[in-house]
Amino acid sequence: MQTTTDGFTEVSVKLDVDSYFSLSDFDKKTLILNKIDEGIVKVANEYSWEHDVFNRITAEIKERNYVNEYTWAQRSSPDRKYMAEMFCTHDIDYFSATLNIRDKKSGELIKSKKVLQERPHELIFNQYLGDLKWVTDRTITMTYQGRKTKWLIEKI
Repeated sequence: MQTTTDGFTEVSVKLDVDSYFSLSDFDKKTLILNKIDEGIVKVANEYSWEHDVFNRITAEIKERNYVNEYTWAQRSSPDRKYMAEMFCTHDIDYFSATLNIRDKKSGELIKSKKVLQERPHELIFNQYLGDLKWVTDRTITMTYQGRKTKWLIEKI
């Protein structure tokens, strides 16, 4: 069967790589989800897991039209006037994280800056997602692996 190491179970599924690269991004997402499902079925059968939870996740992915976006972290400024959020997007060829600053009352976007674009593998990009912290009412920092990015908020 499959090999399990450090909490990861390696499963082999066949994929015609040449035809994969000729597909549109949407069709690539569809094919990859089908291959993931194929692997999950193998592991679920091996460990006698229920399939329902995996089927619900697959259905939700399809319902969202294969769009994978989420807010990774949110922090209110000390004076509670602003909200900082790290908005993440997974796509076929990349993972990106954008730091958004919003007026907390109105939700109006004050500033937005893409702070990360990396290959779409969490073992690669996850190392860059660190601590999001307000250091003053107008300055937010994101710190990861000793690096610090500071942002000064100015009213528009």
